[in-house]
Amino acid sequence: IITAGQKASFKEKSATLLKGENADPNYMAWKTKNFNFDNTNLNEVVKTINHAYNSNIVLKNKKLGNCTLTVTLENQSLESILNVVEVTLNLKVNKQGKKIEISGEGCENIPAE
Repeated sequence: IITAGQKASFKEKSATLLKGENADPNYMAWKTKNFNFDNTNLNEVVKTINHAYNSNIVLKNKKLGNCTLTVTLENQSLESILNVVEVTLNLKVNKQGKKIEISGEGCENIPAE
């Protein structure tokens, strides 16, 4: 029996089913389109959104990946989510065909290299 906060995985070689804790609040976001980002870096946000919407979002500036986002989104369109990211982090979203580029200066909390 799997309960909330748990996940199961199947090991094909040994034909065993393993139960474990699921620490990822966005584990089912690809299906539910519900996201919970809590001080999550933009690299992880983009990875999660790309997986859920089968999109091709890229960060033009590596430093943008260190920006963090705290937001809960429920059943929003990809366009709506990109708008939230753009406005919240003061970034620019540019769509070029199937590729979506996010650009900007970065965030103040980025450590100097």
